[in-house]
Parts: sequence; structure tokens; C-alpha cells
Amino acid sequence: MALTSTEHNTPVSSKTTTFRRQAPDPYNHLPGCYLAPPVRSIVVIPLQMPANQDKALHLLFRTISRGAGDPTDDLIARLKEIEDARTDLLADDEYAAFRSMVLRQVVKRVRVPLGWQITLAVCCLGSIAMIVYGVLKSGGAVVGGGAGLIVGAYLWYGLERDYAAKRALGRDERLRTIERLVSAQLVAENEAVDLRSKVLAAFPAEAG
Repeated sequence: MALTSTEHNTPVSSKTTTFRRQAPDPYNHLPGCYLAPPVRSIVVIPLQMPANQDKALHLLFRTISRGAGDPTDDLIARLKEIEDARTDLLADDEYAAFRSMVLRQVVKRVRVPLGWQITLAVCCLGSIAMIVYGVLKSGGAVVGGGAGLIVGAYLWYGLERDYAAKRALGRDERLRTIERLVSAQLVAENEAVDLRSKVLAAFPAEAG
């Protein structure tokens, strides 16, 4: 049997509705005020790059930049950097590729890889296009294009000089470099035998 309200004569449901009283918000206890919850933690973003990323950028820059000082010292230093990066940075195939790149310069007269030449040429042409666009449309592009052209030309020139200095190494200098690599435990003795045979095969006129 349905019940009716005496005031409005409206049916009242026999079902009861339960209202759950919410706990007061401790941050909104003042009338007309809203207080934001306090900050529980602060995330600090480090300004310094992680060690692995910094090492990776350094290794990449050393790979595409010219060496300093004696060419044989530079070959040994680069091979040591690659060896150090093997444990926490380079995968096995990457390590083998970087290492082979350096050892080829020990046993052969190597020119700048074609892939790097193409990459640098594209960068320089893109920079020139930016300069032209800046002259015609936007002055800001001139600065960016000029900076890119300078960096690209500097890297290309440095690489050509570096590879030329290592191509100029004679047979005896290359053999001494191999001995230094063995002494520094960067090359095993059985691998050194193969490297020496390649040097003697590449420079037959200088063999005594």
C-alpha cells in the first residue's frame, strides 16, 4: 500500500534511500575559501645529462671530428674509448663496427667514409638553402644556415685532414702501433698477427 504526503499529496516510496555523509575536506574548512592540498613531493629535473648519454655523445663527436696530435696516439686513444664504452653503452655489433673502423686505419690507407661525406654534403647544402631562404624571406634563417654551414664545413675539413694524416703513416709506424695496441691489451696477440700480415701486404714496397 502506497503512502501519500499530507502536504503535496504525492506518493512516497516505501523504499528507503540511504545518504552517506561525506567526511569534511580538511583543505576546505574555511567558508568561501579553497585551499589546495599541500605538495607531497618535488620532482627535480637534472640539468646534467646522464653519464651514458654524455659518453655516447662524446664517442660520436670523437668519431666525426679530427684527432689531435700524433695520428698513432689518436688511433690508440679512440680504440681505448671504444673498449671503455663496450660494457655500458655499445651493443656487440656496434662495438665491432666502431672497432673495425679504427683498425682499418691501422692496416690500410683509408679515406673518409662515403656515408659521412654524403651526410656532411647534405647538411652543407641544407644550410646554404636556409641562407638563401633567409635572404629572400626571413632574416633569422640566415643566422641558422650560416652556423650550420660553418659547423659542417669545419667537420668535413677536419675529417679530411685527420684521415690524410693517418694515410701518411708508413709501414714501420703502423707495425709499432700494433705493438702498442698489444701492450695496452686492446688487441690480442692472435689478432695482432693478422693485423701485421695485412700491413705487410698493403705496403709491400716498404717491406725489408
